[in-house]
Amino acid sequence: AALAATAQLPRQAAASSLLLLSFFWTLQTIKAVVHATVAGTVASWYFLSPHVPPSPTKRALRRAVTTSFGSLCLGALLASSLQTTRVLSRVASRHAPCGAGVRSGCLCVLGFVDVLLRFCNEYAYTQVALYGKTFTRASRDTWTLLVHHSGVEALL
Repeated sequence: AALAATAQLPRQAAASSLLLLSFFWTLQTIKAVVHATVAGTVASWYFLSPHVPPSPTKRALRRAVTTSFGSLCLGALLASSLQTTRVLSRVASRHAPCGAGVRSGCLCVLGFVDVLLRFCNEYAYTQVALYGKTFTRASRDTWTLLVHHSGVEALL
């Protein structure tokens, strides 16, 4: 009985990891839809100010959950995959025999990449909401905007 329970541990770990990923993906997707809805509503008000169409929030939400939903889900999947990797790395690092410096360095790099990805995702979601771009195109445009107009070009 103990041997059978030990043999199931890898399957349980994989199932737990997938459940964690699906949980984070759901949360990130909801956040992306809300972000795109707010961005679309504010854009309607800002760009069409005297002639705002009726129900701008409803229109922005409809666009976010129909034509832009795939792009928002892709961005959410990237963010949630990284978030899941961070959580699993943190859990694994508690039981790993490697040194604390290596562990801390890896977690720091993962944290930095996670923050950078979330930052870029917010701008990409806004472009998806405003211009109807695909997520990959919006991400490329966001990166170009950040690199060429914020001084990152000097760092690279």
